[in-house]
Amino acid sequence: MTAICQKSALSTELEEIEIEMQSPERAERQRGGDQFVQPRERENIFLYLLVIAVTFGISLPFGVLWGDRRCNTPAIKVENCSVWCDGIEKGNHQNKPIGFATQGAPVTIYPEFTYKTGVDVYCDCSPDSNNVWTVFQRRREGNVNFYRNWQSYVDGFGKFDEDYWLGLETLNQFTRRGKCSLRVDILDWNSTAHYAEYSAFSVGDPSSLYTLSVHNYTGNAGDALNSSSGVQFCSIGSPSECTEAEEHNGAWWFGTPYTSHLNGIYRSEDVRVLPGIYWSTLSEESLKAVEMKFRCE
Repeated sequence: MTAICQKSALSTELEEIEIEMQSPERAERQRGGDQFVQPRERENIFLYLLVIAVTFGISLPFGVLWGDRRCNTPAIKVENCSVWCDGIEKGNHQNKPIGFATQGAPVTIYPEFTYKTGVDVYCDCSPDSNNVWTVFQRRREGNVNFYRNWQSYVDGFGKFDEDYWLGLETLNQFTRRGKCSLRVDILDWNSTAHYAEYSAFSVGDPSSLYTLSVHNYTGNAGDALNSSSGVQFCSIGSPSECTEAEEHNGAWWFGTPYTSHLNGIYRSEDVRVLPGIYWSTLSEESLKAVEMKFRCE
């Protein structure tokens, strides 16, 4: 998402003062779109502004004094989905339901570990899910190939308002900083919705090959992820040289016994055979849609 830079009233006023300090001809050109100012003239303008600030007691941010007009950072940074969803409840944000979410939208959030650049996610604010969730995996269209190599799964891929995978490294950065929960939403081919929640969820660091940890299941989908807890992530090209990724045509925390695989091949309704999107406690056929999401305290 592209952030929009909005000028403050002070910034706009200072720009008007800056223009007035120039010769009439240059001021007229600048209002007409000629934004070029010679470096020495610009330096003199800053000195004038500094004198005005000292004289009238105006507090000027360094960004204004030194011409920092970057527009890649919004005036207000939302650090997580909870803050953003508070805004949608107040009517401050546009609602864009996608997948299982009845309320939510694609958002750029700015958590502590990536505060400067932000990270694109989908915030699920649905009242019926009981909590605010950050979606990190979605399969509903089948238009994104999930049979990918190790680096793709580390970095993430897809479109965050369609099918996508957020990335193992980003998951580690989020889940290592506090108590996190996991929710898995699943839709079968009868359009029946199922869910599984785990009150303890984390993804390990690169040295652990992003080992999954999940505990304390509740829900109606069945606990098919239990055998994956404590298991390293496996994909083609994985440093662990695992073989399950090729066997099951995807990438996952393949446990023993093999009871789940939500990154498998997306199958159409008339071809539901495995390997596919698999959750053993629901069906021995590939499933219609799935989302994985987390929240952290």
